[in-house]
Amino acid sequence: TILQNTTAPDEYIVTGPGGNGYATIEAARDQMVTDGENAGFYSPAKIKVLTRSLSIGSTITLPQYCSVIAENTRIRFTGATGSVFDLGGYNRIQGLEFCGGNAANTEAALNCGNNTDISILECHLYGNDTDNFMKFMKAEGAAFARLNAERCLINYRGLSGYAFRFNNTGSGSRYCDRDRKSVV
Repeated sequence: TILQNTTAPDEYIVTGPGGNGYATIEAARDQMVTDGENAGFYSPAKIKVLTRSLSIGSTITLPQYCSVIAENTRIRFTGATGSVFDLGGYNRIQGLEFCGGNAANTEAALNCGNNTDISILECHLYGNDTDNFMKFMKAEGAAFARLNAERCLINYRGLSGYAFRFNNTGSGSRYCDRDRKSVV
């Protein structure tokens, strides 16, 4: 079920017993784009996820200024390639738990691409208990900047690959912050 918050019209709430997380979150995102006087604009759109478990079968693309905030939610990624979220920039992702497992070809749970101003708050990666390890976050390119990860618990036991990957292909420096409370 996708509901527009009547007290905060820029916020959409995803509820339900689980199911196809890709479809429900994409539907909320699409609804934000077309509804009301701000049709065509994402800012300051928020998707609030209240359901306890969502199975993700395809990559969810979040445009600029769109945030996903979860309460009591575990995201179970079942696909073998791509990412759980491709972030467009100026995104805030908060309170999600990702289950790893057989995801050797996963680019990252959170793919920042070459985008900027992304905050990852209290997101966790658990369940990397097989030979294939899900990656947590990556950013690469010549323009990304101001990436922030706070209070994240990452279970990554791979002998190759990465938990975090930052690949600066440009000549300028990049500012990436990981607070002391995050554990990898």
